[in-house]
Amino acid sequence: MKFITLRHLVLTLLFITVSTHAADAPPNDTVPLKYIDALMAYEKVKSSYPEISAVVTAIQIGKNTIVLDTSDPRAQEVRQRLTAIDIKPKSMVLSTTIVETDEAHAQNSTLDPLVDKILSRPTAFVEEGKPTVIYSKRGKDGKILKVIVIGRSIAEAESK
Repeated sequence: MKFITLRHLVLTLLFITVSTHAADAPPNDTVPLKYIDALMAYEKVKSSYPEISAVVTAIQIGKNTIVLDTSDPRAQEVRQRLTAIDIKPKSMVLSTTIVETDEAHAQNSTLDPLVDKILSRPTAFVEEGKPTVIYSKRGKDGKILKVIVIGRSIAEAESK
């Protein structure tokens, strides 16, 4: 004659409870994103397709994925929209000249060798939309001068 221990009973009930909840959960589809941030992708699609919030069940920041409820008939369309914006950003080369000048010459786009002191001529390879530090130097007052650039395509810049 076998007796059921309390531990065995608790584990069995726990298994039944977990199995029941798993069966109740809607079927999910995970959309992995390679180039665009998951939260940014969600917001971008939501701006043109507000129905996305009914289809998305989770945004997994660490895994950079968006989980869709596949029982919703719009799930395939949301997946296609997310996939369409997950494209490799364009790379750009920025050639810059950083100068120290006086106020009278601050708006000039040409260099005046009598007034302008060239501090640096960094060339940076940047990805579109990704902030990149191209120059950093400690000033005379002890503060750091830092130049950050964000590459944007002309079409993206005009839309902002």
